[in-house]
Amino acid sequence: MPSSASKSTPSAKTTSKANGKTNKHGYSENNPHDEVIRLRKLLKSKNRAINNLATEVDEWCDEINDLDKQIAQLKDLNDSKDAQFRTLEMKFKRLTMENGEKRDGEKGDGEQAEDITPKGELLKKYEDKINWLIFANEIWREGFQEVMDDVEDIEAQICRAHEAITSLIKREKDKAEENEETQK
Repeated sequence: MPSSASKSTPSAKTTSKANGKTNKHGYSENNPHDEVIRLRKLLKSKNRAINNLATEVDEWCDEINDLDKQIAQLKDLNDSKDAQFRTLEMKFKRLTMENGEKRDGEKGDGEQAEDITPKGELLKKYEDKINWLIFANEIWREGFQEVMDDVEDIEAQICRAHEAITSLIKREKDKAEENEETQK
């Protein structure tokens, strides 16, 4: 005689369906094993989602670290440019003051003394460069405005051409429809 332990028992899902007692997830309410399986599957899917989010967060952290490094480099560059500008500004002010003091001096016969020192020439050179940069900037702006005017003209021409093509297509389409109607 076979023992009762060797008999196969129907699965919990089959039994629960036969009894008609399942929870909203389709598992048996009477069999806790089914609920454990459902919870394990849910936990695995949640863990996958958490791992995916953790990977994204790591990537974002790497990007943020890269951006922080770039910002630090830009700050260093800005600081060095500021230092260079301040140095040039101080040189310019000093040259301006020295040049002004020499111009205040007079020759013996009451005429103004002419500044022919190298520092005076350097100051003139700075003034010339600044004036040249201002002039070049004005020319660039005028040239840029001319280019923008040309671009606006070209855009207007394109719009007119588009309108002409659209009206031509519409006329041809209307003619084709009229020809079809007259042939019928």
